[in-house]
Order: sequence, then structure tokens, then C-alpha cells
Amino acid sequence: MKKSLLLLGAIFLVGCSTDSANAPSTTDCNCGVVVQSMSYNIPDNNGGVLTFSTFTVRNNCTQLTKTVSGVSGVIATGSQWCN
Repeated sequence: MKKSLLLLGAIFLVGCSTDSANAPSTTDCNCGVVVQSMSYNIPDNNGGVLTFSTFTVRNNCTQLTKTVSGVSGVIATGSQWCN
């Protein structure tokens, strides 16, 4: 009886598995999530202000982080950044 229940349970688990392991990956390994960001303003010669950002990106696939500096504009934490 125990063997029958175990076999039935195993069939049920296999029958309910999803195909997510076989689904094509939509993760872009050239991109990552901005985990830390700092923006700064520099006055230009025309009386205006130039905004730059330095930020840290965590790669979507490897989870490794890298720092990117001197990018024009404000880069928000939580946004995606691609190489």
C-alpha cells in the first residue's frame, strides 16, 4: 500500500511540473539592475548645469556588480542598465 501511494504521489508531482525549465530565457545577460546610484551637477560655461551619474549595476545573469561613472543624466536605482 505504501509503495502504491508513493508511486501515485511521484506520478502526480511529475504530471504537475511546469515547462518553465524548457521555456526560452528572456533574461538579457548584457543588462543588470542599478543597485546604487549617485547623481551630481556641474555648472557649465553658459550658466547652465550638467548632470552626471555614477552607479553600480548587478548583472542579471552572473549577479556580479560593476561601477559605471560619468554617464550623462540621472540614473534611477532599480532601473535596468545595459552595456
